[in-house]
Amino acid sequence: MNRIILIGCGKTKRAHAAKAKELYTGNLFAARRAYAEASGQPWFIISALHAAISPEQVIEPYDVTLTRHSPRLYGWSCSVWNNLFRLLNTTQPMQFELHLGAVYAEPIIKHAREVCRYDHEFLQPVAHLGIGQQLAWYRQQMPDFVTIQTPL
Repeated sequence: MNRIILIGCGKTKRAHAAKAKELYTGNLFAARRAYAEASGQPWFIISALHAAISPEQVIEPYDVTLTRHSPRLYGWSCSVWNNLFRLLNTTQPMQFELHLGAVYAEPIIKHAREVCRYDHEFLQPVAHLGIGQQLAWYRQQMPDFVTIQTPL
């Protein structure tokens, strides 16, 4: 089964358009990105505004977030799956490794299982950890981890 890594976007962003993988500047995003890149697996960014996007896609900074009670969650989760299948060019069952907050992960999983009825496997290795613990987990997975520094 093919493994795809999905990482959450970040609140802290550059002030100008950039590739999605370079737009988000927070430590947690940097750790998630480094982990995804080191895995050698395909990976995508899950964004409150753009749903699922390629790390190479150039996007403008934005200020949009989702909450657990957002009326947009259902439509957003539809967009995530539509974008993923367009980016992956398949609807075959896959293994998705989620590195996302619960507000993002829960509707994605629920939509796949209840609405689309896809038989995907979902792994959430850091779901039970706080932010500091997640950063430590990424460091443990990658002993040579160095925060990705990109010019502002």
